[in-house]
Amino acid sequence: SILSLIMKTAIRAKVLKENPADSHSLTKRRARPSVLTMQQVHQLVAHTDPRYRPAVWLLVLAGLRTSELCGLRVCDVDWPKHTITITEVQMWVTGKLVVKGPKTDSGNRTIPIPEWQVDQLAAIIADRAEETGRSPKRTDRIFLSPRGKPLVDHTVWKIINRARLAAGLDHFRPYDLRHSHASLLIELGAHPKAISERMGHSEIGVTMNVYGHLFEGAQAKLTDDLNGLVDSTRSVREPGSER
Repeated sequence: SILSLIMKTAIRAKVLKENPADSHSLTKRRARPSVLTMQQVHQLVAHTDPRYRPAVWLLVLAGLRTSELCGLRVCDVDWPKHTITITEVQMWVTGKLVVKGPKTDSGNRTIPIPEWQVDQLAAIIADRAEETGRSPKRTDRIFLSPRGKPLVDHTVWKIINRARLAAGLDHFRPYDLRHSHASLLIELGAHPKAISERMGHSEIGVTMNVYGHLFEGAQAKLTDDLNGLVDSTRSVREPGSER
């Protein structure tokens, strides 16, 4: 796969005419991501620094990447409509702070969130305004580091890992909270297309490649649901149907 990417670069540079590493038959195996149950999420949130509990809920219930969480601004929240829009990501790369747009067009998305989450975000902004004595700017980040500096992914990890240890939960990565979001949506019966759009995947195939194993129980549920539909709508008993 890596060699194929190199060859594609050579083709774009017009050094090669075709990619000799294309269409290989090697199977790419993905490690199954760790996911938390909702009960475990509650445990995690209860042991999280109160200033960052809303951040954990966004990772779990909106499926944000940590860089998207760090890049969230005041103007990205539509307060009346209860939505957040992902327009920037913020991360620490090779010793410097990098701020840019989402990697793909699909990463730029609007996600509805519950009203209580909007209230939590409003409380963060109100508390900061009281502390600093100034009204927030539209471009202000919603979440800052404990020292008031730009929040980055490794700081998010420290905050979450500290809460994980205090809650006595098994090891997981901050990104696994995004995986947990997908797992919860699948458990609720969400369509893969809706999951793909909510998580900002470039195509539905990405969603299925990563989370396809979580749909394994879907066929049995569909069979039970179809059977229930048949029974609930049957007006005339067919011969032998009572057996």
